[in-house]
Amino acid sequence: MALALGLGSLFNHSDNPNVQFSIDTSTESIRYTTTRRIEADEELCIFYGHKLWFHLAGQPSSAVALREKDGYENDDSLGGLDILQDIYCGSNPFKDGDPSDILQENELPFERIRVIPEDDSDDIDGAFRTILTWVVDVPDPRSITDLLKWMKSAGLETPELQHLKRIRRVDSLTTILLATASTSTPHSSSSPAPSIPIPANFLTSEPYTLEVPASAALTIPQVKAKSAMWPTIYAPKRKGEPEKWTRAKAAWAWDAVSTMIGAAEEAGKLGELPIASYVPASFVDSSNHGEMTQSFVAYDTRRTSAHPLRHSVMNVVRKIADWRASSSTPSLRSPDPELSDPTWVTSASSQIVSIENTLPPPAAQRNGSHYLLTSLTLFTTHEPCVMCSMALLHSRVKEIIVVVPMDKTGGCGGSSGKGTCVPRLKAVNHRFGIAGWKIDREMDGLTIDEDVDA
Repeated sequence: MALALGLGSLFNHSDNPNVQFSIDTSTESIRYTTTRRIEADEELCIFYGHKLWFHLAGQPSSAVALREKDGYENDDSLGGLDILQDIYCGSNPFKDGDPSDILQENELPFERIRVIPEDDSDDIDGAFRTILTWVVDVPDPRSITDLLKWMKSAGLETPELQHLKRIRRVDSLTTILLATASTSTPHSSSSPAPSIPIPANFLTSEPYTLEVPASAALTIPQVKAKSAMWPTIYAPKRKGEPEKWTRAKAAWAWDAVSTMIGAAEEAGKLGELPIASYVPASFVDSSNHGEMTQSFVAYDTRRTSAHPLRHSVMNVVRKIADWRASSSTPSLRSPDPELSDPTWVTSASSQIVSIENTLPPPAAQRNGSHYLLTSLTLFTTHEPCVMCSMALLHSRVKEIIVVVPMDKTGGCGGSSGKGTCVPRLKAVNHRFGIAGWKIDREMDGLTIDEDVDA
């Protein structure tokens, strides 16, 4: 392997390489292949990634330029990460004290935003939503069984009404809930032909429309209020306790935000939008051994790539997807330069993925085979747009921590938590936690237009 790596040093670095490599861990070898036809006297170049120890000609590292500008000469083992963290976010206030201390909610560096599903909104304003349905009065209770059989055969037992009882009895009058008002009346010409003849004494009155509750009752007071309109199922939500955070985990989050903000501000200096997202290696303590052993950072590249969908969240999810794909096969391809970041970004953390450390993790540490972000925390400078929020939902992210809310374009509730919120949608099959970072520093370097989709 040392010989193979030595041969690789014969190639110069280029963002547009004509040579690529793949690593075969089973034979401990590296294969170098050309990516296109090589012209006579053309130099062979390879893409080494962005964790470089040298500068491209005429393109000095922004991190190094910043260090020289402020008179720093120390070259720590992390390529100046310690200096950048001090400049961007100051010293970590959670480094002192017992790392195992459980912090109270008001001591955390962020504020949890309640993700309120639509059905739960009844608890807040005291009112509840209704839907329009078809019902029919049944004077003879003996015909109810035949009616229910007919409804089942006609396909009228739909999920939209599962939270309601089908039969309502008021004094001597029995009323049957048939279907939502979007469905044709049961005896109309457009309705499906019933497989069981309707009893002759059944439809003594015409079906009519009636407002009924749109969701189940979540509390005892709601049972009383909703059942006064129509008998409603009582289905209380489980109210889980918020996750307890230790001082050590808060320090981990502080460092993550420090790295992310530094990436965003440096990206802004390079002409990109100052938006960055960061998925750090999982926090590890006595109760959590860590699902992810690598860290990934990405910033918005829609300007330099001339691609409107190269948002920071999409870019970092793409990086994780590529890394997970590489862990499913012994052959690791060289990194794709298409979504490249500046040199300093991948040198901003000793854990950020690079060519040298992209070998697949042990099987026990792999984070599921179907979803990319299960159990992981994503930090982002700006509230993700609706597109990115849906991508995070499909990736099964555990939680996101946002520094700057985007009330006009965000997809995670905005500053109030009551704005557009993808995890709050009724039909989604996953909800992730959302928290807003408590800003204690100037954020001029992260300013973007409020109409921008982050």
